[in-house]
Amino acid sequence: MGESIPEIARIIAVADAYDAMTSKRSYRDPIPQQKVREELVKGMGTQFDPALAKIMIHLVDMDTTYRMQELENGSDPSFNESLACVSMGRDCTVGILMNDHISRIHLSCRPIDAARECRPAAILFDSLDALVQDTDAKKKDLFYCEYAVLRFDGQTTADGVRKAETRVIPRKDSPAPKAAAWGNPAAGTMEYDLEAVRVNDHVMIRVTDEKQTRETVLALPDNTRFAYLSLTGENCLFQDFRITEDQSAVPGDYIPRIAEEISYIAGYPEGDLPNIQISGWREASTPGVPVDQAIRFGFYTKSLPAARLVWHCPFVCLFTGEDRKVEGKGYREFALVRLDVENWHTDDQVSNETSVSMTEAFPGWEEWKNRQKHGVTCEIALRRDNDSVILDTENLGIRIHSVITVRGFTGPIYAALTGDQCIITDIRVSRG
Repeated sequence: MGESIPEIARIIAVADAYDAMTSKRSYRDPIPQQKVREELVKGMGTQFDPALAKIMIHLVDMDTTYRMQELENGSDPSFNESLACVSMGRDCTVGILMNDHISRIHLSCRPIDAARECRPAAILFDSLDALVQDTDAKKKDLFYCEYAVLRFDGQTTADGVRKAETRVIPRKDSPAPKAAAWGNPAAGTMEYDLEAVRVNDHVMIRVTDEKQTRETVLALPDNTRFAYLSLTGENCLFQDFRITEDQSAVPGDYIPRIAEEISYIAGYPEGDLPNIQISGWREASTPGVPVDQAIRFGFYTKSLPAARLVWHCPFVCLFTGEDRKVEGKGYREFALVRLDVENWHTDDQVSNETSVSMTEAFPGWEEWKNRQKHGVTCEIALRRDNDSVILDTENLGIRIHSVITVRGFTGPIYAALTGDQCIITDIRVSRG
């Protein structure tokens, strides 16, 4: 059994697997952090000690700047002081993640070869490693999606979005800027200020030079994928990068909507609780249902088109609060149990004893994800025993049994359904 293996050997197994996956090999580049994390999840309880794998997964989640993994070509995952772009789309900066906080980039740009035209541009894309990909193999392996290429001269190619609109705004806010403030035209040097922000499924990118601002609004295919912005160009030397992000988020109506929001739950039957579409990590939840006796959730779930990892599935959240709402008034979360076998307790007074087993019905992880994409029905049973909640579920051959104990707690405990990149519909709640 696993416990008979010395603890140091179990620790080394997890650490060695992480090191192997994140190190550069002669036959492959380091594996992106999200795929490494997925392999750790898949191996919990089989290849890896569950407790030690959970610790490593937690470290991966905290390592948002990828400092633990070996970086390709030894480069830092940030903008260097300069970047020479010989070919458009091949020489690129690392992507900046777009969100509802405006990212501001100042830079100067001049031709590498003074006899040829300099063509700076920005690429809007999604990829597991936040890098622009230029080979079919890497595009497939890293789930690469290119939304648009925006050249600073105003030419835009936006084949990967539903709609794009650009307007030109002459600079009228001040007298004509001095050459010193906007580069050295005689030497072919220009300076640019970029602003980029995302709200839901819309992105706005502004490119300002010494004469005007070009403002482009793009409607993404939906709001389920990430969007990164990378600088590139042809015959360009980028220098003097200055990058900041606003502290405050923009309001929800900051970007004018140019296309309707896509719904993946329209037309699905509704049960005892409202249907939910969860486009990103726990972005939507059902109302809490009291676990004051034995209850059972039955529902239909389907992962969204952009879902690609095992944790793109439903979760169960156990909490207490005054209004029965996740993140509502007086909210205190006790535990999160995910149908991909991950489970977390989020309170110091909570213990979570979870056992996971794969039955003969388990089809393997890739087929499991494939069936989630086609839609499955699920059942989750919960019952309360004093200060403990016992949860049981079996989903496509994954059997989960959890005992969540909130020591000394006698108040109400609620269960809500949530998840990541999935829909949950036709939710039925039965008691007894």
